Amino acid sequence: IKHDFENDFSVLYIMTQVEERFSPEDFYLFRLKTLCNMTYKQVAEKTNLKGVRTRILEVKKWLKENITKDEVKDKFYEIYKDLL
Repeated sequence: IKHDFENDFSVLYIMTQVEERFSPEDFYLFRLKTLCNMTYKQVAEKTNLKGVRTRILEVKKWLKENITKDEVKDKFYEIYKDLL
């Protein structure tokens, strides 16, 4: 159960960080690509937006440069220890 909780927390933490730093549109595009496992083409067709791939890649680049696995794990354990 702890493993599932940690995975769910990781997704929520990352999505929250993206939502706080990017436009609602970019967040939506990233969410479709990531959580719905859609291709760039599918996202573009669903949203009728241009530059979908570039916008999603900008979010991914920001995440790689600014969010580490250790950071996510530390945030998880801050919350997890309070639950025990």
